Amino acid sequence: MRSITLKLALGFLIICVLEAILVAVFVRQVTQWEFNRYVQNRVRNDIVDDVIDFYEREASWSGVAKYFDPNDSSRDRRRRNFRRWRRYAGQFALIDSTGQVMIASGPFKVGGTVSTDQLTEGTPLRIDNRFIGTLIHTEKNPPLNNSEQRYLDRTYKALLYALISALAIALLWSFFLASKYTRPLRELIAAARAIAQGQIKQHLAISSKDELGTLTTAFNDMSDALDKANALRQQMTVDIAHELRTPLTSLLGYLESMSTGNLQPNQDRLQRMYDEAKHLERLVDDLRTLSLVDAGELQLTPQWVSIETMLSQIEVAFELQMAQKNISFEVQSPTSAPPCWLDPFRMDQVLDNLISNALRHTPEGGRIRLSAQIHDAEVHLVISDTGPGIPKDALPLIFERFYRVETARQTQEGSTGIGLAIVRSFVEAQGGRVSVASELAQGTTFTVVLPLDGSNDGNHA
Repeated sequence: MRSITLKLALGFLIICVLEAILVAVFVRQVTQWEFNRYVQNRVRNDIVDDVIDFYEREASWSGVAKYFDPNDSSRDRRRRNFRRWRRYAGQFALIDSTGQVMIASGPFKVGGTVSTDQLTEGTPLRIDNRFIGTLIHTEKNPPLNNSEQRYLDRTYKALLYALISALAIALLWSFFLASKYTRPLRELIAAARAIAQGQIKQHLAISSKDELGTLTTAFNDMSDALDKANALRQQMTVDIAHELRTPLTSLLGYLESMSTGNLQPNQDRLQRMYDEAKHLERLVDDLRTLSLVDAGELQLTPQWVSIETMLSQIEVAFELQMAQKNISFEVQSPTSAPPCWLDPFRMDQVLDNLISNALRHTPEGGRIRLSAQIHDAEVHLVISDTGPGIPKDALPLIFERFYRVETARQTQEGSTGIGLAIVRSFVEAQGGRVSVASELAQGTTFTVVLPLDGSNDGNHA
């Protein structure tokens, strides 16, 4: 039995059958008990009327046993209901006011006496509030006559029909509910198979707000994420091919021309080839770094680092490039800042990428500013420039791999197109966060926030 619909339907049906059987048994027992009690009360009331009628006529219990003996036909009974005694003979014991047994039944014998405790189980007999005796019903379940038995038989038959009808309805309702509740699962299975066949974009209607609705929502989110990841993968493949093709084309062109004698090797041409090869090397290194991040294998070596020293080293490293492009480079660091627990090598890569990015976009005569501030046990590293800025619609995508703000796909000198993706990966790996703010024609500001003690760093030792 591999169908969950059938399993649910049978589960519902079994529960309904058990409940119906329990209800039927309970109703039958209650009906039997209540009907027997009704018959017992009716018979007792009839018998009470009979014996009281006898006592009123005879003014005593003398001869009552012979009078109500169903086997004695020696005298005229003159009682239309005497037939009741024939039916219920031996089920009632009559005890007079002194406790002596007048009519025997069960354990009570004529002439015997009955204790007070036993009398309390019987029905007291009174005439004008005068106590004349007690009638004890010794049989709790009196026999039923034909009409009474037919009534019970019809009641049980109606109960059986109701049980069969309830089970039929339960069967249909079980399959309906099982089919209804498993329909989203069947749709999920079909959508999952479609994804397995390459149809990544799948969106299912959410028909409920229960766990199945939550599951469908999660599936839709997964499908959207897969579709986005697939699109990014395809775009990344195109971008990697583009990034590799440009320097390779340049290198092959130079080598082919030199091999055929059309170009002669010289210092400028060899330097150009060397630069293209270094660009390929940086691209391969960056891709390898991102693959380590994706695999969760990026190794960090954190240590206590002076913020002031780290920023001073960055200032020295970019001093010449800033001067060559006539860009003002301002570095501000709090002299009393406490050391920060981080990986200095990875942070050098983070700052190198961000400042190199600012240097590429800042026009000659512009300004780049690097500052550090301490806020609530965190260090805020801020890199701002006076470049052209970034459109607002591009800001959420600026850290995506190979994303470029420019409409034309022109590779900028020294850029692999994945520097900002590496920045975000390195910062988040150290328990920090990075953000960007920008306005067109006003410049761009990147902010890196790191905990001073590395408390959010999973590699913190």
